[in-house]
Amino acid sequence: MSVRPCVLLLVILPLMSTKLINDENLRRFIVRFHNKIRGQERAADMMKLSWSVQLAKEADQWAHKCVFEHAMTARGQNLGLISDPGSVKYNIGRMMQLWVEEKKEYNPRKKGCNSSCHYTQLVWAKTTHVGCSIHLCDNFGTSKRFTRNYMFFVCFYSPRGNIGDHLFTPGKHCSKCPEKSHRCNHGLCQGHCYDHFKKCRRLAAKGKCLTDVAFMEFSCTKSCRLC
Repeated sequence: MSVRPCVLLLVILPLMSTKLINDENLRRFIVRFHNKIRGQERAADMMKLSWSVQLAKEADQWAHKCVFEHAMTARGQNLGLISDPGSVKYNIGRMMQLWVEEKKEYNPRKKGCNSSCHYTQLVWAKTTHVGCSIHLCDNFGTSKRFTRNYMFFVCFYSPRGNIGDHLFTPGKHCSKCPEKSHRCNHGLCQGHCYDHFKKCRRLAAKGKCLTDVAFMEFSCTKSCRLC
């Protein structure tokens, strides 16, 4: 399936780097935006999304390549190009809103889109985690049309969507939540939020959520504020 880049064609100002996604408020903004859109669907089994530091790192690595192509990975992916002098939060919000507006391209019978399909990953019911990055590309390698000074916004998702199936099960909110995810939070299925080890709070205070992602993300979910 071909992917058409979403682009805001305005004047660019070089005002951000990938490190800004480490900002807690910005991470919450991205997650809340996703969950708001997911909660608006009449879905019986829509999972609530949480931020993944590991996915954000993978998205950051891909954003640095400055190539508008999907990575060959098992992750779900949404990509966007931004050329706008607005704030970081404004630009990211505008990009995600463009993904939402692609809903009109979705054909339920074909289980696919006529063109761009970023919307489908946004509302893929089984997806539980998202991580994003944004990077200023001095030279952008997608075509002659996009050459210099574009912000490349990348979000990775797990489990991935867009696999030729229905987006979600239609029905009353939370009426068909997966096992162990029966809590209903604003129309979204959510599992219990807890740590698996007593030392998680101490480890999180030492910064292990960022330095030992593979262990902390799944063992100290609550202390790392990932749920």
